[in-house]
Amino acid sequence: LAPEAGYILLTDADITHAPDTLARLVAQAEAQDLALVSLLARLDARGIAHSGEIDRGFMWSIYFRDPCGMRLELATFKFEPPAGATHAEVLRRAHDFRVARGAINIQDEDLADAIEAIVTGQGLSLSEG
Repeated sequence: LAPEAGYILLTDADITHAPDTLARLVAQAEAQDLALVSLLARLDARGIAHSGEIDRGFMWSIYFRDPCGMRLELATFKFEPPAGATHAEVLRRAHDFRVARGAINIQDEDLADAIEAIVTGQGLSLSEG
């Protein structure tokens, strides 16, 4: 099969038991600005079993195994930080909101509240002071 536009062609050579395999696949996806769902479609097309998208609260993950059985995870954040902010800053603020809610993990509402707090310049998070 020829690769369709917007997809990565995964072959046995791409999914090898090597320390840099995952980093290489992620770098390739980022360079081509591909969505996680595009990667799922390519795994399906190659008959590679995977977990499907798993919602981790602040990110989406998919899991699959390389030919040697090593489990690999591909993940992407569910958000883009506002201009001038980092992913880490959004996650720290979202964590603060999560703790204040007494929740087990970060959810979409925590991310939205964190981004709003950063954009509106609110200095203190809910868990500070």
